[in-house]
Amino acid sequence: MRSIFLASAILLGAASIVCAEPTLSYWISQNALTRQMEEQGYSEIEVTAVGGRWEGQAVKDGKIIEFHADPHTGVITKELNAAKD
Repeated sequence: MRSIFLASAILLGAASIVCAEPTLSYWISQNALTRQMEEQGYSEIEVTAVGGRWEGQAVKDGKIIEFHADPHTGVITKELNAAKD
């Protein structure tokens, strides 16, 4: 019985390691993301790694926006107007 419990504990521990969130080393760098966004017309870019994605604020077409970017490609996945009316 002990060996079954020990084997289960080891397997669960191994599964936890495999399912861990990837490290930032697999992500597009903050500098590369900033350059990519500048090429698309963004300026005053502020970026932070949050919850498995890049997140931040920038200015585009004279408007302040909040954005989410894919951590691997840098593609903007969400963009919202940050101005409060």
